[in-house]
Amino acid sequence: MSPHVIYNITTGVIDSVLNGAINDEVASMISATQFYVATSITIDPNIYRVSTGTISIKPNNTASLDKTTISADGIDIATISPIPATTLVLGSGPAYNYAATITDGDIEFTTNATGTYHFKLYPQFPYLGTEFTINAT
Repeated sequence: MSPHVIYNITTGVIDSVLNGAINDEVASMISATQFYVATSITIDPNIYRVSTGTISIKPNNTASLDKTTISADGIDIATISPIPATTLVLGSGPAYNYAATITDGDIEFTTNATGTYHFKLYPQFPYLGTEFTINAT
């Protein structure tokens, strides 16, 4: 039996993945804003969405990192941009933790401490998340 994806018909957000057929009992639990589609692939709701009834991979967000290495001098800057509005950004590194929801489209990072810094971007639906690494030398 093929797995079925239950999704929001307005947004395309995948609400759940069921293994097997949609029987009357399961169909009765699907709300008026949901629908389902059969699939032959393994679905991860973090990676996939449903658009016009077709399962597809979420689009990449457009954020990029202008440089992966900076001088640990408190002056040299690495910029991540453009970041989609309302993206949660988590950053970590030596004695560094950062968490913010970005509203202005970019992050400028500088440090005085050498080390490797990781930034994870969690944008709103439908975009995929992204990770960046900055080395401060």
